[in-house]
Amino acid sequence: MKKNYSKILLIALCILSLSATAQIPSNQNGEFLSTENYLNDFNKIIIPKCCGETTVPNLIFFYNPFSALTNHDRIELAKEKSLNTWFNQQYQNIKSEIESQLHTTFPNFEEAKNTYFKHWEKKNLLSHANFVKDKYDNRINVRKGKRDKSVRNLKLLELREIELNIGNIDNTSYGSFNFNGTPIGDIRTLSQLNTSRNREMSVFSTNEVTLHNNRGVSQFLSIDILNDMGSYANRFNFDYDILNAILPSQNNYFNSYGSWQQLDLMQLYLNNVRIPYVLVVEVRTVDFGTAGFLENYAVQHRRGGISVWDNNYYNYLVEGMLGPNETDERAIEAAEYAAELAVEAD
Repeated sequence: MKKNYSKILLIALCILSLSATAQIPSNQNGEFLSTENYLNDFNKIIIPKCCGETTVPNLIFFYNPFSALTNHDRIELAKEKSLNTWFNQQYQNIKSEIESQLHTTFPNFEEAKNTYFKHWEKKNLLSHANFVKDKYDNRINVRKGKRDKSVRNLKLLELREIELNIGNIDNTSYGSFNFNGTPIGDIRTLSQLNTSRNREMSVFSTNEVTLHNNRGVSQFLSIDILNDMGSYANRFNFDYDILNAILPSQNNYFNSYGSWQQLDLMQLYLNNVRIPYVLVVEVRTVDFGTAGFLENYAVQHRRGGISVWDNNYYNYLVEGMLGPNETDERAIEAAEYAAELAVEAD
């Protein structure tokens, strides 16, 4: 309805303008200069240009919601008028804007778009990196506390074993100490002691594996994300595996829209507009580089390899020495020898 009122007002203004500005050649009495050929005189009337085809201004980029809303209105107007030339020109303008923001030239729009999506997600990942790293640093501290407790328990069992081996069953020198809530003096046989030690070793090794893995996650976040990808020197470097892993999600989301909506979506990205700043636009920018994504990726790509306390450590060693597909006698012998060492260590 508002658009109809605007059109009616525009037509009325055109008519008034025509009446006010039409210049008809006449004599001092206001008559046509030639009564015999008045049609020829009429053709000399100058009609102001008013209601011809309206052009739509180009998209603007001032990196705020107001620019985005202005662009959205322009896109809707151009779409309504089927201004295909304007449409194609805006993709060139967007490519130029991406090149301006990233200080890089691109051979085509597709490559520019993909690189900008990586740039967008890089900012997202870096904004979450410290939060996720702090989470794992806290877990590391908790695991260190559990390790200290296990080491204390194992040392206490070792001292009690010495007493039992010399026959000191009833008069332990460590009666004031408890083993997981049980007075150490209540462990009166080597069989009891070995059972307790095996259980504690299981607790210790499980904790060590988790501690090792948590450290690896923290190191990945610190070294690979914050110090490398987040460095000033690499601010325009987007060639990272983690960014390549996110890119398909952004492209699938982009391709889920029609061509005009894709144009609207790109201008939202370039104007750095996120929910909930623009609620009247049909399309939305989206963040795939969430804290959850970063955490899962860091867990899968943690540093430090596998813990020596991990049940798969010896297989990991064999694969490292001979390759993951090695099945000859050397690999079998190495695995058997590693297993023997593990038994002796226990």
